[in-house]
Amino acid sequence: MKGFLSDGPAAGQVIEAGDPPVRRGVLVLDDGGFGEQAHRYYLSAVDTSGAVYTHGGVVPWPPEAGPHVDRQAADSE
Repeated sequence: MKGFLSDGPAAGQVIEAGDPPVRRGVLVLDDGGFGEQAHRYYLSAVDTSGAVYTHGGVVPWPPEAGPHVDRQAADSE
């Protein structure tokens, strides 16, 4: 099944969404292909013509730039 990116910087692109089960989310890299500007897209609709994905925002890169996670505290809950 084909997936269509409806908005965001990659609007209009067609991706492979897979046949059931359809992928719920995809990452789209920038034109350079190195991932410095990756964007997340989420499944918003599925019909007979394909799947539609909407822009979910920029993926923080590198991963270390994201919020700090204290694994010890998370494990103790």
